[in-house]
Amino acid sequence: MKTDFYRVLQVHPEADQQTIQAAYRSLSRRMHPDKNQDRREWAEQRTQALNEAYSVLGDVQRRLAFDREREEALQTGPSAGRRPMGGPMGGRPPTGGARVSEAGEYSASVANLRRLEEELFRAKQENHTLRMQCEELAAQVASREKELVATRTRLTDSDAQRRRMEQSLGVAEKQRDILRGKLDEDARAEPQQTETRAPERPAASTSRPPRAQARAASTASRGPRTIELPGGQLTMPFVSIPGGSFRMGSVHGDAPEQPVHEVHVDAFRMSATLVTGKQFAAFLRAKPRWSKRAASPGRHADYLREFQGDTPPRGRESAPVTHIGWMAAAAFCEWAGCALPTEAQWEYAAQGGEAHGYGTRNGTLHSRLANYGGTAGSVTDVRKHPANPFGLYDMAGNAWEWCADEYDAEFYASDAASETNPFCGMPVAFRDGDWADADPSVRRVIRGGSWQSLSADVRVAARASQMASLPSGFCGFRCVFVED
Repeated sequence: MKTDFYRVLQVHPEADQQTIQAAYRSLSRRMHPDKNQDRREWAEQRTQALNEAYSVLGDVQRRLAFDREREEALQTGPSAGRRPMGGPMGGRPPTGGARVSEAGEYSASVANLRRLEEELFRAKQENHTLRMQCEELAAQVASREKELVATRTRLTDSDAQRRRMEQSLGVAEKQRDILRGKLDEDARAEPQQTETRAPERPAASTSRPPRAQARAASTASRGPRTIELPGGQLTMPFVSIPGGSFRMGSVHGDAPEQPVHEVHVDAFRMSATLVTGKQFAAFLRAKPRWSKRAASPGRHADYLREFQGDTPPRGRESAPVTHIGWMAAAAFCEWAGCALPTEAQWEYAAQGGEAHGYGTRNGTLHSRLANYGGTAGSVTDVRKHPANPFGLYDMAGNAWEWCADEYDAEFYASDAASETNPFCGMPVAFRDGDWADADPSVRRVIRGGSWQSLSADVRVAARASQMASLPSGFCGFRCVFVED
């Protein structure tokens, strides 16, 4: 036996399957390469060891075989074949009949020990089998309960839909009666022939309002809007997020997600998609100091690693831009007249107004609804998967998203976390084309998970962080601006 898988998963050899599964999930989240960028190679090795251990201990038959091999190794270890010199208490060896008697007692003790070990092994097998049967029954019960809840939900939705249809039908019938009455009155009245002239239309204005006036006009409506990026060659779609209160955090998540607390955010607009490679390339052409070749602030060896100069990789023009740090993302938002979302704005928007656990169309997680779990192999186009109820794309997976806040694992426990429009950290000013007050070593919040993340990391409430100056191939961003 080369590796003790119980030590790898840090569980007792008599732990049940549920405990082993919980230990595997916890260690997988902590050791995942996304959360250990500074020690990525070590994290990948640890993850591989955890997967190998769980593949054995998570399967009942393979675990039984491993237990048997482990017990045999313990019995036949380096100290199993050693016998003390001399008699039972040392000193001079026994002679004659005493030696024969001790040999018989030793043989009987060995036989009795082997019989007890066999009985113990059979008892363990029966215990494992019973535990697995109990776990299967519990899973079946949980599945039936979920089906029952889903059925009740469908029935409730059907009743609500029926009531809405009945109300709509009643309104339509009233409108029909009103129209019939008006038609009867018009038919009884004598027609009057009068000559009328259509009012003259004012000439259309050819002057274009300045950008500030255009922004005010775009925010006057609650519907989806598209703003024009500086230069007039590209646009960015925004959706309106109404203000409201919601419960932020998760009672079932990690410690940084607790406690769950009530938060109110004012109305704002958020870009429907993450910023794409094509949009970021327009920013690089307008602001050369942030180009790949320039010594821009926060520049790192991986900054825009996949770009060819200032051009996004072929076929990825409509995919999220990655390999950028927090300061480059914030500089783009400043150039576009927007800002990075706060952590509270992001989670409120990701819930879709319906307290969803995942930022998908219906709050559930599937490869048809989100790019996660490494199935796609890379980031995908920003509109490939359905939007959430607010009309926002990729709020689960595809690329982690930079937020404006500094990361504090204990922020939720502070009084500031429950204020209106909460924000962690000190605001920084953008002066002379640079975030002069921003500390590149500070860790900033990232949300949403990436195409390689596990399901636990793409939850709406999941929190993570990244050093502001460190560009990551898994991090992108989107923009917001506050309603006037």
